[in-house]
Amino acid sequence: MEQIYLVYIGTTKVVGIRGVLDKSESVLMETLVKVPSLGFDKGIVVDVEKACAQVKEVVSKIAKEDMLHKIPLCVILSNNLVKTFDCTSSIYFGDSAKMVTQLDIDRVIDQTRGTATIPLEEFIIMAKPQGFTINDLEGVKNPLDLEARRLAVNLVLYTVNTDVLRNLNKVFDRLEINVSAYYPRIVTSAFSVLRDEEKRDGVVLIDIGGYTTSISYYINNTLDFYEVIPMGGETITNYLSNNLHISVLEARRLKEQYGSAVLLERFEDEIIPVVDIFGKTKLNINKKRLYDQIHIAAKELVDKIYVLLRSKRQQNRQICGAVVTGGGANLDGFLDLIQKTLNISVRLGITRNVSGHADAVSNSGYAAQLGLLEYLLSERNEKQLHYVGKNVLTKKILQVREWIQENF
Repeated sequence: MEQIYLVYIGTTKVVGIRGVLDKSESVLMETLVKVPSLGFDKGIVVDVEKACAQVKEVVSKIAKEDMLHKIPLCVILSNNLVKTFDCTSSIYFGDSAKMVTQLDIDRVIDQTRGTATIPLEEFIIMAKPQGFTINDLEGVKNPLDLEARRLAVNLVLYTVNTDVLRNLNKVFDRLEINVSAYYPRIVTSAFSVLRDEEKRDGVVLIDIGGYTTSISYYINNTLDFYEVIPMGGETITNYLSNNLHISVLEARRLKEQYGSAVLLERFEDEIIPVVDIFGKTKLNINKKRLYDQIHIAAKELVDKIYVLLRSKRQQNRQICGAVVTGGGANLDGFLDLIQKTLNISVRLGITRNVSGHADAVSNSGYAAQLGLLEYLLSERNEKQLHYVGKNVLTKKILQVREWIQENF
């Protein structure tokens, strides 16, 4: 049994989760804590003291006080901070073929990562193979133990601005918390909610966050494109606040309690009491007017998604469906609006293989965070796969053989 501690730095919230990976390949979410992202502006540190306070509050609730400085913490970064770059390179084994080892795979990945041309201000937080080429055979997913004279890899590099990352590191350094790795939300979200057959046939992942919506397209089980639209669930909240002349807090409450992205006619005579910042009823709003305003703001976002995907379709990309996830996807009627506008099949994306509190595991707003637990379990199993069924001595022999093949 392995305990996992993770923190998500989002555009509107900081989330902490303690999970358990056990030997039966099941994932359990034990604890989930959420606080406002004070000290952060859309995931970027703008006040170190406030950011430290929020992170400490979250971590102290998922780990015991005497464990704060000992646990390896996994950190998920919001999509608006992450960029992607495609790169490829090859290694050659000479005229005679050899069996590809794990050392060979690691070597070509490290070489590709090290020689990639990316902006100097970007820092690589993850490198994921999209596929390998064995000699002239492309699209190989796992080249281990295959005979080859040439091994190439196509990598997707996930990067974050160096200064942004340094400021975030300051927060964890000041708290004396060890960050084991940073993970892009785009990876954990996709791992959590997309099925293999969807990624094979052509699927769009629409991840609606607080202030951003990321659009990822997968085909043949690889990431084909990734773009971010600077609008999200809080964009609708701010639109309501501005147009109804109410506080952001009250606009958020109205959206969550009464909101729908679908235009409905039956509420023409219904009114909703609105509370002012002093806790008193300030005015009454016609429910139809509220729905109209939400629909206008939601439609603006969906139209931007439509324009983006239309341009991709014109490039002969096959889109068989869309999966919508993120906190913004919880707005009533949003999926119907997306399906009607895009004219493709749409479903809600929630985590599939994590057990725990039903309100959390069934909430698309936590799919990316819970997806990291699934991702880490998969990573652990892949590392063990090469040595499955072999005793300790056999494992050592294989490791020595790989070292000899690498160096002689």
